[in-house]
Amino acid sequence: MLTLLSISSILAIDLCFGEIPELFNGGKELLNAYYNFCIGLVASYVFYFIVVHVKEQSDKDNVKAYVFSKSNCVVGNYKCVIRAVKKEVGYMGTEDYFDQEKIHELFLKVVPNSDAPMVSSYDSSRLNWVQFLNDYRISSIRLIDKMLKVMPYLDTEHIQLLSAIEDSHYFIEISGLSGIGNPDISIWSETFYKYSLDCKALEKYNARFW
Repeated sequence: MLTLLSISSILAIDLCFGEIPELFNGGKELLNAYYNFCIGLVASYVFYFIVVHVKEQSDKDNVKAYVFSKSNCVVGNYKCVIRAVKKEVGYMGTEDYFDQEKIHELFLKVVPNSDAPMVSSYDSSRLNWVQFLNDYRISSIRLIDKMLKVMPYLDTEHIQLLSAIEDSHYFIEISGLSGIGNPDISIWSETFYKYSLDCKALEKYNARFW
């Protein structure tokens, strides 16, 4: 508003008041001082817009690309897990999200200490299913932590969605495990289902902005 007023004053002085005779002693000097003040104010705004605002917008665009690539990877980690489970049990459907009953049915067929479709990055040995699940948990946590480091650029909805996944009971339950004595992984079907809902919500959010 102040900038618009300054521009209007500059135009008015240049077009109208510049040629009007001095109404009182020192009036011309006062008008010139006000004119220079307005010029300085407009110049400051132009400097701010070019140097500060444009850079801030560029930073936001760059961070947005960085954040949403990671946000999509968090969803991708969930899909890698559920697709691996589907392949393991011979389920041929193409969907990635299921109700809790179906997840329980799928998890009943996965033997936790059997070989999973992943090898260790340390010695190239095959990971079992518990290690496989935990590896994707670690990957998602790292992705989320990287995004939260640029929290000032995230909106509150995105932060809440990421935090829900990071703090999910499913992640808490499998954290640090390398094997279990159970015959299947159905003990995690309920918490995995809730985790899937969080990932589905994040996927919908990502689609709105990217």
